[in-house]
Amino acid sequence: MKKIFLFLISTFLIVSCVDEDLNVDKKNPSEVSGATLFANGTRNMFDLMNSCSVNENVFRLYAQYWAQTTYPDESQFNQVSRNIGGVIWNTLYRDVLKDLDGAKISTENSVDNPNKENQLAIIEFTTVYAYSILVDTFGNVPYTEALDPNNPTPKYDDAETIYLDLLDRLSNAIQKIDTNGSFGFDDFIYGGDLSKWKKAANSLMLRMAMRIADSNPTESVQFANLASADLILNNSDNFSINYLGASPNTNPLYVSLVQSGRNDFVAANTFVNKMQPREYLIYDSSDLNGDGVIDEKDEVEYIDPDSFTNTDPRMFVYFRTNKVVPEELNITDSNDNVVATFSYTDAYNNQTQLFEGGTYGTANSHSGHTQLGDILRVPDLKGTIISATEIRFLLAEASARGGYSVGGDTETHYNEGIRASFDEWEVSDVDSYLAMSHVAYSTASGDWKEKIATQKWLALYNNGFEGWTTWRLFDQPTLNNLPVADPEQIPTRFLYPTSESTLNGTNYQSASSSIGGDEKTTKIFWDKN
Repeated sequence: MKKIFLFLISTFLIVSCVDEDLNVDKKNPSEVSGATLFANGTRNMFDLMNSCSVNENVFRLYAQYWAQTTYPDESQFNQVSRNIGGVIWNTLYRDVLKDLDGAKISTENSVDNPNKENQLAIIEFTTVYAYSILVDTFGNVPYTEALDPNNPTPKYDDAETIYLDLLDRLSNAIQKIDTNGSFGFDDFIYGGDLSKWKKAANSLMLRMAMRIADSNPTESVQFANLASADLILNNSDNFSINYLGASPNTNPLYVSLVQSGRNDFVAANTFVNKMQPREYLIYDSSDLNGDGVIDEKDEVEYIDPDSFTNTDPRMFVYFRTNKVVPEELNITDSNDNVVATFSYTDAYNNQTQLFEGGTYGTANSHSGHTQLGDILRVPDLKGTIISATEIRFLLAEASARGGYSVGGDTETHYNEGIRASFDEWEVSDVDSYLAMSHVAYSTASGDWKEKIATQKWLALYNNGFEGWTTWRLFDQPTLNNLPVADPEQIPTRFLYPTSESTLNGTNYQSASSSIGGDEKTTKIFWDKN
């Protein structure tokens, strides 16, 4: 009897252990390490900012770098059909900030962790980046009450108040980064190089400081000067994610431009015509239509050959050319008799290449217009969201405004911004480009704002968010409203998600009223031009 009892007890214990093990969901652990949460949140942030999916990132379209082919809704500023703002909102709050918050809590609770302070500082920097994008996109957003699962209706905080608090948080985080210590997390950004993380954090602080140059010049100067001692000034220090050559870790551009098998985008004429500035001549000295009268009906427009010598060399990397102009252009009359011949200058590789951007805001033929460059279709293209190019132009702006102690002069930083862009895209002959009269700082048209904004916009081609924001800050360069009877203005922000009006209605209404209305053309607090 005793043996039977012992056998039953043993059997019960074995079954209990098996049952307990079966109740554990190994694929969805109840606790996740801070390192894993940090990596996931950071990856989601980079993916969002580098994507070109029309469901979540239309910034390259709003910057008018690209035009659309079959479905031009997004370049017609439609933010409702796909609820793009909702995707941006949910990604940043749910997939980025919530993971970073979890990483912070896990790291704070870790014991015997010699890297805790560095880890917390870098989590804080990444958190500030994500919140800055939310403010720059929407204006007032949930902040002090955000990320609390027990509060599904958080209040919205004032955008400028958030910004100043973020700058304080970022400044404190930078001071805590010990470049002589270690990170301790798997680092797919900088490989554990804390000196580069510190440069990235300072560079974000400079960006944010220059955002508020018109709205709060005192704080702008304070934080810009504080950041300027240690910045990203070389492309090897860019805040970039190193994507891989195989799924699922490829650059999101590769997914949309190659794996999808779709041809949704072409170069936008807004951008192309700025990079290949053209002068048009009129031939009207002959009765081309044979009506016996030389008048405007006989005019033939052709491109001045000198235009091709002013083509920005980066065009040949940014895009694929789709047309080669013959060495000579024959102009004929109504009977196909040649009445004049114009010779074109061979500008590049013994041929003159013409870029033809699609008309922004309309549907365009993919085959009939300049297509996106091959470099954007590479799966392991780096995804850069803060670059040496951007920082050089920010320094040029600070110098041009005056009152900042950032070192260097405006023209030098302006030139270095262009050089950094050429270097990033591995394009040669930057000196010839800088010597062009419409590029050289001393001879380019406009005031300092137009000069810097134009070249910054051209250089940040693969950072649509900053390209769009450059225009929002300076109203330069000139972009195109929609060519309709009542032109729809280019958006200066995104609409709040539709879910906010239904699930957080009271706070949504308050925020909408505070910013001047939940409209696409309501300006963010720093947009004073």
